[in-house]
Amino acid sequence: MSVQRCMKILKRLATITVFLALPVSVGHAASSPQGAEQEFQIVLAPGDTVKFDILDDDKDPIDLLISTEGVIQAPLLGAVNIAGLTLPAALDELNRRYIESEIFRRPKIGLSVAEFRPVFVIGDVQSPGSYPYQPQLTVEKAVGLAGGQIKAKPAEDPFLQRARIRGELSALKANIIAEGLAHARLNAQLDGRLKISNDDIPPMARPYMDESLARIYRDVELQILEADIEGFIKQRDNLEEGLKEAEHSLRLFEQLYQKLEKAVGFTKGDLERAKELQKRGIQTLSNVSNIERQLTNEEARMLQILTVISDERRGIGTLKRKLAGLEQSRKMNILSEMQQRNARLAKIVFSRRIAEEQLVLLSTMSEQELAENKEVILDFMIRRTVGGKTRVFSGSPDTLMAPGDVVTVRMLREGESSGYANVDPASQPSSDEEPGEPKSAFALPADAD
Repeated sequence: MSVQRCMKILKRLATITVFLALPVSVGHAASSPQGAEQEFQIVLAPGDTVKFDILDDDKDPIDLLISTEGVIQAPLLGAVNIAGLTLPAALDELNRRYIESEIFRRPKIGLSVAEFRPVFVIGDVQSPGSYPYQPQLTVEKAVGLAGGQIKAKPAEDPFLQRARIRGELSALKANIIAEGLAHARLNAQLDGRLKISNDDIPPMARPYMDESLARIYRDVELQILEADIEGFIKQRDNLEEGLKEAEHSLRLFEQLYQKLEKAVGFTKGDLERAKELQKRGIQTLSNVSNIERQLTNEEARMLQILTVISDERRGIGTLKRKLAGLEQSRKMNILSEMQQRNARLAKIVFSRRIAEEQLVLLSTMSEQELAENKEVILDFMIRRTVGGKTRVFSGSPDTLMAPGDVVTVRMLREGESSGYANVDPASQPSSDEEPGEPKSAFALPADAD
């Protein structure tokens, strides 16, 4: 056996020792002996990742994800279905397939779990989401990973509660007035008016219009309205002024072009006469050449003027489009803001009505009932999928979780039903099966010579 191969096997044996001392999930603290024993019994499922190593070669171990079909792509072998097997059983299956395929006579393979499916914690917790599975993970620990349950507010004095809600009602009323008058200002903007009428205020906001408070918001909205219309008029006037100047400039260049066109006509006549006189010996060739150069310069100047005229016409077209789009763009912006204001107004009015109902309820409840209403009970529901079948059952803080479990945390008031009373008893774990009992995650490689 080569020295390099010996070093490879020693390295793998050291890795095995480390895996026996640590849990399978990478990056977590060492598990207890009981946790390590449970890891050997965890059933693999799609979403788990196994670490695969052929001890005979010099390559590093590779991570293989179990696909949704329950298979991994084993080197030199291809697809192997290991979902539903424990890790030792998965190793046996790989050994059997390698021998049957005549790839290895005596496979020397290391197999461990690199990462389990995460668990999910949802409901009344601080940070709902997915969290890495770790051995001996209980419902209580999972809730801790999610930041703990949402804190229930301590019992509040009924008089203070009513005072607080009245303060909320006042603040919500002010917000309704502000949103209602902003909506009214937008209506005036659309019509180009400098005044806001009561008809501009949305019907849902009118019952809350306290004139003493509305006057402050109305003055602000009138200032915004005046500034908007003034700004729009300035933009429109600037564009119209620019358009007039561009049209005037275009007319001047067109007149210049017409004059050049006449000059070119005269020069062409002079050239023809000069050529005729040259034939008679009256004009020299030099005189004819000078006229030809003059004609060429005038025609070049005409082309330049045509280019300028074309640019001026494009500029005029751009200004006309801007002028036409100014009003449309302003209208679309106002309508968009109006839609947003409507949504906010409806939300505030709804919140106000809820607060009013709370105040009415508090006014009819005794202090003892208010205190009892603050008592909170935590309720846990676990959903677990095994072999394609989903079970739903109630849990406790000490219930052990399994990879892929979903635990829903709810805060119940005293006397409130959990809502899980109608769960099918057949979906509950049997008495001889502990919910969430982890089953395997590491298998020793086959013995090497």
